Parts: sequence; C-alpha cells; structure tokens
Amino acid sequence: MGGNSNESLARPENAFVGPAARYDHKLILSLIMLTGFAVRGALLLTPRSYHADEVFQYLEQAHRLVFGYGVVPWEYHYGIRSWLVPTMLSWPMAVGAWLWPGTNAYLIVPRLCLCGLSLGSVMGAYALGRRLSPLHGWAAALAAAFWPEFMLFGGQALTDAIAIPFALGAAALLQSRRTHWTLLMAGASLAFAGAVRFPYVPAFAVLAVLSLGWRWRDGCWFGLGVLLALALASIPDVAMGRPPYGWVLANWHQNVGADHASGYGAEGPFFYANLLVAAWSIWFVPMLWLAWLGGQRYPALLAMAATNIAVHSFIAHKEYRFILLSTMTIVILAAIGTIDVVKRKPGRFWRISLAVGWVAAAITCSAMPAQRQAWARQVSGNRAFAAIGYDTRTCGVAMWELWWTTAGGYTYLHRRVPLYLPEAASNPHQALWRHQAAFNVVLAPAHPTSPLPPTFRRGACFAAQSAKPDQSICIWSRAGPCQERGAEDLSIGHFIAEPGKSK
Repeated sequence: MGGNSNESLARPENAFVGPAARYDHKLILSLIMLTGFAVRGALLLTPRSYHADEVFQYLEQAHRLVFGYGVVPWEYHYGIRSWLVPTMLSWPMAVGAWLWPGTNAYLIVPRLCLCGLSLGSVMGAYALGRRLSPLHGWAAALAAAFWPEFMLFGGQALTDAIAIPFALGAAALLQSRRTHWTLLMAGASLAFAGAVRFPYVPAFAVLAVLSLGWRWRDGCWFGLGVLLALALASIPDVAMGRPPYGWVLANWHQNVGADHASGYGAEGPFFYANLLVAAWSIWFVPMLWLAWLGGQRYPALLAMAATNIAVHSFIAHKEYRFILLSTMTIVILAAIGTIDVVKRKPGRFWRISLAVGWVAAAITCSAMPAQRQAWARQVSGNRAFAAIGYDTRTCGVAMWELWWTTAGGYTYLHRRVPLYLPEAASNPHQALWRHQAAFNVVLAPAHPTSPLPPTFRRGACFAAQSAKPDQSICIWSRAGPCQERGAEDLSIGHFIAEPGKSK
C-alpha cells in the first residue's frame, strides 16, 4: 500500500508509551465522550427543533412509518427527499414506543441515538488530532464535544448534522496509515454521508481527491466502499417503490429548475460570511487564523470546508445549517492550530491564555443573539403540541395567527386527530368561525389580533421564541366533541402538499 501523503505534515509527537499512559489516554477520551453525551442528553429535556424540516421532513415521516399517520409535505409528494433518514429514525422510534408505550420515549430514543451518533465527530476529531500528539487529540475532541454548535445540533434530526460524524470519521481514516480496510471504510463512510446530505458531495469529492492523490489502488478500495454504501443507502427508497437516487434528480428539478427553493428566501454571495461574523463575533478572525494553522496539518480538510462554503454561496437559498460541515471542520482545525501555537510558544502563560480564550469564545458565541435565537427555535410550538397530545379530549386542532412551521406536527401531537390551518384560507377569520365545530383546540397567541369564537377559553401558554419575546403560544379550548366533515379544505395536508401553498 502507498504511504500517506500527509505524513510529513501530520507526524505523531510525544506519543504515549506504556500501559499506564495508554490507560490514561482511554480514560480521558471516555470522560470527554460521556460528558459530551450527558450534556446533549440534558438538552433533550426541552422539546427543541432548530428548523421545521427536522419535524416535517424527517421525524414526521419516521412517525408515519411507525404509527401510520403524519403530515405529508410536498417534498414527499414530488419525491425530492430520500427515505434514508426517516427509515434510520423509524427503528429507534419503534423501539421507544415498544419499550415505554404511552410516553414520549418514541421521540426520546431516536434523539438519544442522534446524540450518540454525534459523538462520532468527537472520535473523528480526536483521531485527527491524536496523529499529531495526545494534546492535539484532546483539544480537538474537547472542541467537538463542547463547542456550542456541536452541542446544539447533536440531537437534531437534520441531514446537515447527521452527515458530519460520517464525514469526519472518513476524514480521519483517509489521513491514517492506509490499509485496504481503512480505505474501504473511508469510502463507505464518506459515501453514506453524501447520501444523507447530497449538497455536501462536492466538498467530499475535494477531500477524497486531495487525500488519495494518484494512488489508483487506494482509489479502487475507496471506490469499492463508496459503491457498497450507496447500494445500502438506496434500500429505503427501493422499499418505498422509488428508483434509487431518483430523488436527487427530482430535487434538482424542483429546487433549481423550477426554482422553488428561492421561494423560501434568497440571499447574496456574502451571506455566510456575515452569518459567521454574527455567530462568532470578535472571535471570527482568531478562529479563522487558528483554523488556517490547523489546516497546514490537514490541507484536505481545510479545502473541504472552503469548498462547501463556496458551493453554497452560489445557491440562492441559504441557511446557516447548510454550512455546518464547514463551521464544525473549522472549529476542529482551530483546536489543532491552537496546540501548534502552544508548542511554538511553550510556557504556562500561553497555555492558560489560550484555554481561557476558548472558554470565553464558547460563552460569547452562545450569548450572541443569533445563537440564542437558534437555541430557542420551535420550543413553544413543540411544547404546546405535546401538551394537547396528552389530553384525551383533543379531537381536532387548529392553528391561528401562527404559521404551520411553528407546529410540532403529529411528531409531537402524537394523536390521530385532524390538524387545520384556517390562517391559510382566502378568508381566514371567516374560515375560523365557520368551521369552529371541526376542532376543540386552537393554538394561538396569548392576545390574537383577530378574536377567536367566544366558546374558546385560553389555557396554558408556553414561552415564546426568542425572536418574538412579546408573544407566547397558548392553548385555547372549548367543551364538546368535534364535527370533522366540511373542514377538509383547511387541513394542513391540503396546504403543504404543493410547493406554492407551503411557503
């Protein structure tokens, strides 16, 4: 087998020797992993969703597979989504429902699995750093375990986040001493990450090409791993009667050809740079500088991060989560670069200063408005839906002066009752009053601008999203049963089954 092209840049230093040292190394890594998992698990106590896609595109579809009902958004009607992630989530969801029926275990178990999966980023980061020295490994692992964004997205059912542990694991394997097995696993892991989040594929291609070089035998073993993973990832779509990877072409046709993605917002080419400045504040320049130093050790990873930002900068519809692969790679490279600074400038002052700087950066970034808003997204809507789901009297639910993306869907409602959106009707107020017999629960602000029918009384209210501190989501309910007939056109499925209606 050929040697590693990065060995001159990534030569191990100060390696552990002896059984006691190896025990310390394993113990420290285990403590980092366990603490990281505990923090991520604790965050699940609040029913948080960073983006509506997490609920409606993935968890809701897993809910359909397990329980037989759920909202079907237009993306699944038009076949532009893979069934891979919903299928992955459906297995732990079914296990949770089987082990603890009547509880929210059906939702907690898959989220815990996602938290566990996110620790793959910690292991990948550690492996990359450990090739340089134990200190590099611990710094990279700590950054991957406790940097705010790693923790925020650790339990989120978003393809942007799910793909990253596989990608970092592949990166670590590609930078290791290559064997047939490591190349096979690297190809499989990177291909699986691409199947989960296909817009990352150009960045993955850059990582693979720069890491493998012209070693065609290495490329053959890597390619075999790619083919095996792609075959495995296609099984859910085939099982659902869809052609393998037909969703990629359908997605391109709808979001690029028909330009439906731009309907959800379009931004300029410097959008991501502005977002990073807003998210990292005064630490923006130091982070990039440290990442540049770390990138001298692993130029293929730095190129992957830059490629991903460049590709997404040319796509009109932009969201911060689309460049998670880049931001998280930058954080890990910055941690590696930090240890390089420490080694060049030995002494307690530099060690303490840099350690304090990282802690201050994490706290500062967490306190920035952009980050606080991200941590509070969807909390109130999900909590409200979960609350009415536990009430056995709920027979129909309407949302008023709240758009459907703030809803928890049947993922949180977890009750097979109609869900209505009178707000989307041509005459919303008239639709609400005319069809009030179809629902006995309305989710609305504490003080709606347009009054609800007098039979509805306000009950529990839930904390608003940080972007709207003056507004809470409240449960308004009335006594009596529901008359389902006549309100079918107000169903949430009626409005989000077409791309033009769901915007």
